[in-house]
Amino acid sequence: MKATEYKWTIRLTLLTPILALLSLFLMGGGHGWYAPAIFLFPTGMVNLIWENQLSTAFLKLGLVQYPLYGLLIDKAGSLKLRNKRAAIIIMAQLVLAILVISLQSSDFR
Repeated sequence: MKATEYKWTIRLTLLTPILALLSLFLMGGGHGWYAPAIFLFPTGMVNLIWENQLSTAFLKLGLVQYPLYGLLIDKAGSLKLRNKRAAIIIMAQLVLAILVISLQSSDFR
């Protein structure tokens, strides 16, 4: 197993804590701006649709989403398939984020 076989997995794994810290900073300890966190980690914030608080289980799931995206891209064979998977991932991320923002519990924030 070469590191070059998993270049997107490595890149996105290293990017995850940076994005998580940025999201935490912008959320301001519960008194800040949640939209960036929802767009960056929609799988971690999906429970806002039916609850008015964040769930630890979903937050953990959100932290593994980027390494998983990298793995899905790296495991694609051809460049064409990699690009297609990346486009699907980006679209799914955007759709989920928009759903979370538009359907979030009215009690939240």
